[in-house]
This record gives sequence, C-alpha cells and structure tokens, in this order.
Amino acid sequence: MVLPGQAGAICLMIVCIGAALPGCEQNPPPPPSTAALVSTSEFQFAVPPGWRKVPPDRDKTAAMMLLNGTSWQDADGIIKVDVGNPAKTDPMQHAMTLAGADGRVLEERVLINGLPAIQVETKSSDMARPRHAVVVQREGKIYLILAATATGTELTGALNHMIDTWRWVD
Repeated sequence: MVLPGQAGAICLMIVCIGAALPGCEQNPPPPPSTAALVSTSEFQFAVPPGWRKVPPDRDKTAAMMLLNGTSWQDADGIIKVDVGNPAKTDPMQHAMTLAGADGRVLEERVLINGLPAIQVETKSSDMARPRHAVVVQREGKIYLILAATATGTELTGALNHMIDTWRWVD
C-alpha cells in the first residue's frame, strides 16, 4: 500500500533502478568526433573508420591511408590521393587509362564537394593497380583518388566516406 506523498518517491526509485538494468539505460550523448582529418592546402576529408593516415609514398601523393598494416605492401587496403598537372586535357582520358582493358568507366558521376567526378572500376586484385578510382579536375589540376586491395577487402564504403566528407580549401 502506497501512503499519500510516497508515490513520487516510489516513481523516482523505479526510474533509478530502471536506469541500472540492462536495456533500461538512457542513450548517452554521442562522444565528440575523434575522426582523423586529412587536410592539405587544397582539400580535406575525414579518414574513414578503421583506416589510418600515413605519410605519402611519392611526391605526387597528397594523402595516403591504410587499412591495417604498416606499409602498402602488408596492408589490407590502401587509398591515396594523387594530385598533379594533367598530362591529358580531358579527365575522361585519365579515367579510361585507369580503367584499362579489363575495367570500366561508370556512367554515374559523383559530386566531390560540388564538382562532378568520374568513377572507375577495375578487376585488379593486387595493390599495384587501383580497384576503384575517382577522377576530378579543379582549377587546372587533376585529382586521382585511388583505392586498392590484395585481400578482397570491400573498399567502396571507405571511398564513399571520403567523397561525402571531402571539402575543397579555398
């Protein structure tokens, strides 16, 4: 039997006990973002979850990330951004070269922070050639986003994460 004036205390006690039981806890606020950011003088993007940024391996490489491993030779995946002055005047020519005989240039374009980009897929199963590539031209430079794996690792989620978080630096 609940005496007058005790109903509030009982409700408070039930709420407190419920918060301690599994499945009854309140959803805590999400932790602040700790995602690593790749930032250059020309662009920035968030490193995909599970990936880590590493120093670039070449002068033309502006950003490089690995999935596991300590170098591209022992990683499960690599994504890098090469930047340069275009040897070919048309980004489609770059895409077709990347596709090679066994790859394809996708009809669907993606937007990289508002700029249309060309997607490429190949049948590559090693780290020597990208499995996926994105080609975009901006202010007279060509940007090649290249993703490769030798282990069959799924790369499209990480690539899409980069594209979704990509921002041009003005």
